Amino acid sequence: GDWLETRKAFGEDQLSKVAEKIASAGYTPGLWIAPFLCSKTSNVFKEHPDWFIRDAKKQNKYVVGHVNPAWFRGSVFNPANIKSMTMYCLDASNPAVLEHLKHVFSELSKH
Repeated sequence: GDWLETRKAFGEDQLSKVAEKIASAGYTPGLWIAPFLCSKTSNVFKEHPDWFIRDAKKQNKYVVGHVNPAWFRGSVFNPANIKSMTMYCLDASNPAVLEHLKHVFSELSKH
């Protein structure tokens, strides 16, 4: 969900510098993003839990959009650690979510 932030794996560089390094190596930089999905560990989720779709019957439960065991963060796979593999759905009917997505794509298109 934090599509405009770079992770430690990229070093301290901003996204534009990462793209420049890729281009200077002779490649075309590109991104794969899942703009409607976020983990509970993302800043988007922490700062805006009201932006996520909730179960109609259990309002305290968020709708799971995707689970990918390949995203597991840990040395040994354990189903009890499924939180690190679970993505939740942004509510695209929320005007604040739409503004957030416009901002994300506007910023990404600058690089």
